[in-house]
This record gives sequence, structure tokens and C-alpha cells, in this order.
Amino acid sequence: SARSGSEPAQLAAMADLVVGVKDGAAMVVVHTKPGVAAAIATILDQARLDSILGTIAGDDTIFVVPERKVSARTLAKRLEQLLSRAR
Repeated sequence: SARSGSEPAQLAAMADLVVGVKDGAAMVVVHTKPGVAAAIATILDQARLDSILGTIAGDDTIFVVPERKVSARTLAKRLEQLLSRAR
């Protein structure tokens, strides 16, 4: 669950900039349109979701590290839900 109210809405507003969300063994990879990964990662960090330990962003890719108690697959599904609200 989010600790702050506006960031999930900001994530939904950026849904058109996200190309895909995939889970790996230990992290989630979010593919974005070029140049927007850092902005989306900042919103994820500011949202302070209980399931996210941290993010690392490049130009069009974000690595999202889940908290120990959360599987990458569960986090990927949660991010897909957050990012699909505006679609």
C-alpha cells in the first residue's frame, strides 16, 4: 500500500510512457519510452510503496528492487495495476 496519496495517480498519468513491466528472479524491469525512466523512478521512490526497496533508472529502463518479503512477480503485477489506471 502507498504511504502517500498523489504518487499512484502520477504513475497512472505516466502509463502511456511505459512500454512494459517484467519480473526477474530478484527484481522488476520497467521499460519506458526514451528519456522518461528517471521521472517515473522518482515517482516510484516518492510513493514509498511498502513493496519497493529502491529503484535505479537509465534512459528508458528502470530496475525496481522489491522488499525481501515481496516476490518480483507480485511487485510486477502491482506496478502493472498502478500503471494501467490511466489506460
